[in-house]
Amino acid sequence: MALQPDLVIASIHTARATRLALERLGVPLLLMGVPNSIAASKQQIAEIGTAIGAEAAAARLNARINAAVAQARTNAAPVPVLLRQLSGLVPGRGTLVDELMRTAGLRNASADYGLNTWDILPLEYLVARPPRALLTDTTSDPRATRHPVFRRMAAHIVIRDYPDKLLRCGGPTIIPALARLQEIRDTRL
Repeated sequence: MALQPDLVIASIHTARATRLALERLGVPLLLMGVPNSIAASKQQIAEIGTAIGAEAAAARLNARINAAVAQARTNAAPVPVLLRQLSGLVPGRGTLVDELMRTAGLRNASADYGLNTWDILPLEYLVARPPRALLTDTTSDPRATRHPVFRRMAAHIVIRDYPDKLLRCGGPTIIPALARLQEIRDTRL
């Protein structure tokens, strides 16, 4: 509040007490949901652009996203991969990440495990039925390469780095997320 913001953009998951406090203080609040598609993310970009008087910048960002989508598309047969955070959290069907994977020519293998939109896949299930390829954050969380289970699995499956920061919300993150998925697709899986 010391910065006296003109607008606070918050998630619909922001604590109700925080939202009420901002309202009591008269701070304009723009609540945004978690986008579950490229289209929903682009719509949010346009809404934020309108709210802050930066419609042209929002349109330029959406054009860059359109270009990234066009570049990532492929006619090759989809390659099944499982994206799993080390916590066990897996994005399933109906998520932005699922659409990005499909756009880049990858098939989200979460359904093979009976997982829902965002679900937990315990390590035991992963070991019992390893995927063809596993995407996980090996850069910022070295447990993926140090943990004995992952070291043993690496001898039998492909493990590729997919930084957790690319799972955050969408917007401009879509561009590097698609680029990374495209790189993964183009490596030997």
